[in-house]
Amino acid sequence: MSYCTIDDLIAEGVDGDPEDEAFVARATAAIREACALIDRATGQWFEKRTKAIRVSGTGSGCLHLPVPIVQGDDPITAISTGLDTDDEEEVDLDDVRIFNGDDDRDNPKIRALGWAWPKGEDNVEVTGSFGFVEYDEGEGSDPVPTWTTPPEIAAVAKLLAIRNLPRKGAAYEWAERQAFRLVAESTRGRSNTFAALPATGGPTGDPDIDGVLARYRAPVGVVNL
Repeated sequence: MSYCTIDDLIAEGVDGDPEDEAFVARATAAIREACALIDRATGQWFEKRTKAIRVSGTGSGCLHLPVPIVQGDDPITAISTGLDTDDEEEVDLDDVRIFNGDDDRDNPKIRALGWAWPKGEDNVEVTGSFGFVEYDEGEGSDPVPTWTTPPEIAAVAKLLAIRNLPRKGAAYEWAERQAFRLVAESTRGRSNTFAALPATGGPTGDPDIDGVLARYRAPVGVVNL
């Protein structure tokens, strides 16, 4: 899964034929690079990923996680404690409370009910579905839930992918990628003047992109695993 599609890029005006294998390869690579940059810059991901992650037990009743737990039924399927020791055991999921609402995405955690997580380093494994996503439980008698990338992140993915699509080394394509910096342009003699990259504190220097990435950045001390 990616945060945007080739059809999204074409809808934004990218000149390409979805039947052209060379274009599809270039566009796919651009989208992949855009999504990877977003993940690195924010320290989390924006799609539903089912995996096992290891975290460190705190010796208290609260176990903090590095990424949000998705909403929906049974997002956590298994928890093991005491990993790599003779004390390894499965946790009964009825003995924990999972914090995975919209308000919990900046502080995802699992609370032990009446007991404490054994203290240790990477000694707890949590298996389930994780990611900073928008959840829709569906409608009707047989609802189909969906987990989608937040619209702002999808828009940034498109912007980044479009900037990566032009061929490197072509002067006019370089100017197109730097259009947000353009402060003066002359139609006779083709003279362009670009402002210095703004101090956005982000990876691209584009305030429209870096501002969104900053808003979705994982809290300090949380690392994307």
